[in-house]
Amino acid sequence: MNRILTTDTSLTSYLDQAAEVRARFGRLKARDVLLEVRHLDKVFRTREKETLALSDINFSTHRREFLSTSVSPGPARAPAAACSVGEPPLA
Repeated sequence: MNRILTTDTSLTSYLDQAAEVRARFGRLKARDVLLEVRHLDKVFRTREKETLALSDINFSTHRREFLSTSVSPGPARAPAAACSVGEPPLA
């Protein structure tokens, strides 16, 4: 089956925000940072090869900000789980 993928250029950029939305995000980003991740990489190694699962991931989570991860069931969820193991709880 042949598929042709196209990019819909009629969609507006997520960076184009109404003044109210921009103000709301400004208030959110002014809150305390609870979690900051910079330059996160994850490589899985076997005797035969290395697989780069995550490369240069950066993000900050502020107080009262919702953070979610979504992964497929099975081996695809391993990078997120492997990176979170051993982290202290945020209390």
